[in-house]
Amino acid sequence: MDRVVGFEKYRTRRWLWMFRVGVGLLIAVLLFLLWRGWRMIAERGTLDLLELLREDREIIAEYWRDTVSIAIAELPQKTLLRAAAVVAVIIFVLFLTRRRRRIIQRKLLDIAKAGKKRY
Repeated sequence: MDRVVGFEKYRTRRWLWMFRVGVGLLIAVLLFLLWRGWRMIAERGTLDLLELLREDREIIAEYWRDTVSIAIAELPQKTLLRAAAVVAVIIFVLFLTRRRRRIIQRKLLDIAKAGKKRY
């Protein structure tokens, strides 16, 4: 029984390690893309353009559509699209591994019970 418990413990830890590393890398890529997008927005001065919306009501009423459309056009579309794709991949991975994570959780509980019985 000890060999079976040891094998399952090794297999479970290896799978959890690979899962965490994979999701961690995806999150790191997402954070990098968001940081890069923020840097591009700061370089282009897109946020400065939105300062127009702090003016008087008449100016806002007259120019808000132009300001918002220019701000949206100034956004780094490709970077934001890549970030959205990474978020979709993370959600897809979490969805696909949902069943396996439940099985792993049960195995970890069984391994913990087997470890308590021995001592």
